Amino acid sequence: MGSGLRKAEDLTPSPTSSPVPKSVLKKILLAVGCLMAVYGLVLGDLWLRGREAFLQGEKYMRWHHDPEEKRASIEQEYEGWKKELDRYL
Repeated sequence: MGSGLRKAEDLTPSPTSSPVPKSVLKKILLAVGCLMAVYGLVLGDLWLRGREAFLQGEKYMRWHHDPEEKRASIEQEYEGWKKELDRYL
């Protein structure tokens, strides 16, 4: 029989075989893809919220320097709501 030792050719993997099965590799790639998608969505949400807050702050600063603009803006918003309510009545 043999001495129980294997040949070196038997221990080296063939070039076509992978140390990680394809099903595990697919799951890993899917998980990485999902994480990248979530990361992108979070960054987009953060950017959009920051932009909205910045623009709102700019509006309030304009209103602080020009109170007449504030009155006109509020009056315009009021008229829009009033027309919407009158349409339903």
